[in-house]
Amino acid sequence: MRLLLDIKLCEIESPEVTRQLWVPMDIHFHLLHGLIQLAMGWERRHLYAFHEEKNSRFFQIVSPHMDEGGIDASKIGIDRILFSYYQSYQMRNVFPDRPHDRFYYTYDFGDSWLHEVSVTDFDRDDSMLELVSGTGACPPEDSG
Repeated sequence: MRLLLDIKLCEIESPEVTRQLWVPMDIHFHLLHGLIQLAMGWERRHLYAFHEEKNSRFFQIVSPHMDEGGIDASKIGIDRILFSYYQSYQMRNVFPDRPHDRFYYTYDFGDSWLHEVSVTDFDRDDSMLELVSGTGACPPEDSG
């Protein structure tokens, strides 16, 4: 099983920076971080966190290298956070105006590059990973 993720670098309007990736449903967040880094063109030089909203941190899944509060990203799979995705996907067919399931990924706490990650589809294909599409280039590291 795998999920289709649409990833958008927030706060950059023109040109828009997006990527679309198929990822295994049971991938853990630390590996997802690495895939986002590769797809977006970042260099994995900074800490990161995943969280549920742009401006709040009810939960935070953090780099295993961080000393402070959060769930270790190498110990939890995205399926544990998105467990209701299949139900919500079915509901989306009934209620098409419902927003996509989404979460946020912040890379480099100095520059605070915020990415919106939306789950837009799933399938039963056993293929591991696939970069489907992308637009724009990420800003260089440490260019904040």
